[in-house]
Amino acid sequence: MPGKEEIRNLLGKLENNITARLPFIKRLGEMRLYKQRGACPGVSYEFLLASYHAETRILGTESETRRRGCLSLLFERKGSCSQCVSLGDAFLFEGFTEVLSEAELNLLKQLPDDTLIGPAYDERGLRVRAEFAVWERVPEKEKSERKLVLRSN
Repeated sequence: MPGKEEIRNLLGKLENNITARLPFIKRLGEMRLYKQRGACPGVSYEFLLASYHAETRILGTESETRRRGCLSLLFERKGSCSQCVSLGDAFLFEGFTEVLSEAELNLLKQLPDDTLIGPAYDERGLRVRAEFAVWERVPEKEKSERKLVLRSN
């Protein structure tokens, strides 16, 4: 499994070329919106990215319905109080891998099992049901610094 620094470098490169290489990645909302909705897993985690699956942009498709249903069930049944689920648990949830795009699946497989996924929100604070947010565990030494930032927001 690649190290955290290697994953961060990879994500940095991907985010620099979002539209050209991986159109499913986009940042949604702000940390404040996730906190207001109780969807922020706390200072131990940092918002990494939110999924974006092009097929789900065509509302009413079977793919979009299946994806929305699977994600809603996953967060409802397996989620903690913040509705977040570890990747390890998500991969074991029936139907989860089938609703992911190939690019999403490849990226998520490279992340550690303690990475969390949870509901995604747009910049207006509305839940985006066909998408999910990805949260990376913050190293212990960075937690105290993040507590100050999160409390000030």
